[in-house]
Amino acid sequence: MTVSGQHAPPRSVALVSLGCAKNLVDSECMLGLLDEAGYALVNRPQEADVIVVNTCAFIEAAKTEAIDQILAMAEWKERGRASCLVVAGCLAQRYAAEIIEELPEVDIILGTTAVDRIADLIDRHYEKPEGAGAIVDADYRTAGVLSHLDGPRLVSTGVSAYLKISEGCSNHCTFCAIPSIRGPYHSRPMDSILREAEALYAGGVRELTLVAQDTTRYGLDLAERPLLPELLAALEQRFDFTWIRFLYAYPEGVDDRLLGVMADSRAIVPYLDLPIQHASDRLLRRMGRRIGSAWLRERFGRIRELLPGVVLRTTVLLGFPGEEEEDVSTLLDFIRDIRFDHLGAFVYSPEEGTPAWRLADRVPSDLAARRAARIMACQQAISLERRRSTIGDTELILIEGVTGDGLFYRGRSRREAPESDGFVAVASELELEIGSFCHPVRIVDASAYERTGVYAP
Repeated sequence: MTVSGQHAPPRSVALVSLGCAKNLVDSECMLGLLDEAGYALVNRPQEADVIVVNTCAFIEAAKTEAIDQILAMAEWKERGRASCLVVAGCLAQRYAAEIIEELPEVDIILGTTAVDRIADLIDRHYEKPEGAGAIVDADYRTAGVLSHLDGPRLVSTGVSAYLKISEGCSNHCTFCAIPSIRGPYHSRPMDSILREAEALYAGGVRELTLVAQDTTRYGLDLAERPLLPELLAALEQRFDFTWIRFLYAYPEGVDDRLLGVMADSRAIVPYLDLPIQHASDRLLRRMGRRIGSAWLRERFGRIRELLPGVVLRTTVLLGFPGEEEEDVSTLLDFIRDIRFDHLGAFVYSPEEGTPAWRLADRVPSDLAARRAARIMACQQAISLERRRSTIGDTELILIEGVTGDGLFYRGRSRREAPESDGFVAVASELELEIGSFCHPVRIVDASAYERTGVYAP
């Protein structure tokens, strides 16, 4: 993500955003707050007085990336103009004490519930006595879990934007550290979400993607039932978004009521991102998941019955403690039967503080990686078949840029979510505007991870 400022307030700020879409929303809120406070926003860290790294700490690879980025930005305190390094986000929340001990270059440790205080904390840094140590604000039990979402925000993704509808998680899967980092599930009031949606639409956003740790749980802490169907219906009734989608849904939350709202909608795309993690009942129980393989098969059948043509995405976790070859075979059979359009396979990362951390029967990481590769090889053939089945179709495409070789426009249809599902290469003799929706695009070719279309008005 890059930003640029138009004025020259007292200090300049550069921000590096790592991790998921939910973290990106927090980064955009930080930028909005800093801009409102009079800080100049710059693209290059070497031009900044203040550098902010908004981190992820979900798995080991994310922690390593975050630490590497912090160390790289710390170099600008040595050889650039920077005089303040801020570490924000999940790493700051989870490892504040370790950052103080091992990364003395860091001046501010900003937890996930302190986003709305970023400008005040930077001001405090410049006012504190020399040698006073890092400023720390990283306690998820404090107020401010959602308050930053009602403040200013600088969207960095053009006509497509994410809208965060909750914070935290209360599902407590045994492998996941999110509840200990982000706290329990807090739904954002619907009127707050609708106000931001109005601002996003007025600012030119036409693809709205709702995100949360579990979008289907939205509203359960505010009412006697989940309120995602009501929220989706309100968004469609009030605004003329071209596409509305939601990501990170739990299968047990996709009931007939939600599917009915989707089926009757003009703008809500028939796309469901439903992480199943595995298909072995034994492992699902160990993971703390509440449903089994037979239930999942029935639910996916019901989804396709009520929402014909639905695009299905899932993620699976290989190498969880105790996983055997029989479990992998069960998962392969499940994937072959359900035939997901998109699938991501990840290797289990042992996370301290989670229940799974204590399990002794760990799978060697190299074996887990080989199992993940087998899953992806199976899915690649399915993805190729699913994409090739769309050859001859005409689709609406959001043009997002050009391909690396400069020969095609690069875009997405409603079948592809932002950043995760590949793209459509669009050939056109006419000049197309980046950020515009293009129709009709006739699909003429497909590989496992991308499709090619021709704009033929």
